[in-house]
Formats: sequence, C-alpha cells, structure tokens
Amino acid sequence: MKELQHVGLVFLTWRAPKTLRKTLERISQSLPIHSFGDAVIYAQEITQHDRDLANEFGLRIVGNNQNVGILAGMKEAVASSKLDVVLYLECDCLLVEPESLFLKTIVDGYNAIETGKLDVLRLRHLRETGADYNTLKHLKYWGDKREHKRVKSRMMRLLRPRKASRLIGDACLLHSRAEEVFPKNIYRMEENIYCMRSSNINWTNQSIMISKEWFLNTIIPYAESHPSSRLVNGYLDLEKEMNCEWWRKQKFRVGWADPGLFTHARMDRPVGDEKLKT
Repeated sequence: MKELQHVGLVFLTWRAPKTLRKTLERISQSLPIHSFGDAVIYAQEITQHDRDLANEFGLRIVGNNQNVGILAGMKEAVASSKLDVVLYLECDCLLVEPESLFLKTIVDGYNAIETGKLDVLRLRHLRETGADYNTLKHLKYWGDKREHKRVKSRMMRLLRPRKASRLIGDACLLHSRAEEVFPKNIYRMEENIYCMRSSNINWTNQSIMISKEWFLNTIIPYAESHPSSRLVNGYLDLEKEMNCEWWRKQKFRVGWADPGLFTHARMDRPVGDEKLKT
C-alpha cells in the first residue's frame, strides 16, 4: 500500500467511543490503518478509552481536556498530521465501499490535491449519505432532470439566483451524470470524481481530503476572523462560517468522489451534546 504513504489519516472525536470504534473497524477491515503514512486521532476531552482504542487500532492519539468545538477541534486535528495531504474524518464517518474503490479514490484524491487540480475532495457517499443530508433545497430550486422548466422552480431561481447557484453541486446526489444536467458548472475530472467551483457547492466538514497548508493558512484564518453567531454546543463549527459569500467568490476547486466512500452514522453522543435533542 505504498500509494498511501503520502496521505495522513486524521480523526476528530468527542466522547463517542461506540461510534469511533465502528468507524475504525470499518476502515481497518478494508485496509490496514498503518498503510497510511500517518494516522492520528484528535480526541476532545480525551479519555483512557480513547487512548485504548488508538492503541488497539495502531494510531497516534493527541487531544485536549475540554471540548473546544468543531472548528477549533478540526484546526488542531489537521495540524497534528505529519503530512500535508490529509484524509479528515469525524468519528461518525462510516466506510461503505470495498478496499479497491477506497484505495483508488484516496490515491486519485491525493494526486488531484498534490498537483493543484483540487483544493478539497468531498467523500460523502452520493447514494448512502446517512443522517443530516437531503436534496430538498436543490429540488426546490432546480426540480429533477425532467422538471427544469417547472414554473415554481424557475421563479425561485429568478428570485434568489445566488442561492440557486450554490445548490447546483447537490445535483451529484440525484443524477448519475450530473455533468450532463449542469454542463456549465460540473465536469468530470476523472471518471470517478466530479469537479465544480465553490460558488456552486457549500463547504462540508464531513469526510474530506485537503491540503493541511491550504486548510490552516486559508480556510481557518478566514473562519476565525468571521465568526458566525450560530453556534453548536456553544462553539464555532466551521460550516456556518464557510456558508458565506467569501467561500463562493474564491471559486475554490471542489471535487466530489463518485460514488463516494463514507456515510454518516452515529451510535452514541456525549451527555450535553445539543444534537441529542434533535
């Protein structure tokens, strides 16, 4: 697995041992975790259970003694990688594809990021998205392939053209050849990777490949200097900071792997997590 020696595997977790174990088991069943050039868990409110899991699966572990939120946690997690190209996963990103596709997608993603063809590669599965993701907003503005001229959708696009534009990327979830539905906005960089600009799709924290240098020197400084008033568990979560005009105007090169690799599945949450209420 020498192809993975240039990729750092990074997990962010916060008191979710059952979820983290399941995520680590799925990956290790597909590929030995030591195949990656570096593998590390960043644990918020680190526990002995976290340390035991890291030791069991052969990862380094670092962390803190108190939760500092998703944005600060992501920053520290990515910074802890010894390598520049990082596969970043939250503890609830569950692998749903076999070894062959996992390896090919990560290698293709590394090559695209290393050569500057992509700034970020999304790896959330297009068919098995898991919790907290749907296409209702996209459909509200664009309908499906047969309904592009539907009056209501057309009116929505005329009334809110910028919002309509940033929802175009979600067509990848609905159409097997999204580049044929939106040929001016989406293209295939590789047969297994869609490519678009950040003006057409929002930032996501869920299962991504990034350059550590780009993330820490471009994304994080903007987010920290433009905090959102909408918090998660009292802290910044990065997605809300990035859901802004700045992100869209940068026209970053965003890839989305087809069909993707990871779903979103939780087995447990810490007491006090406001998402327990939803």
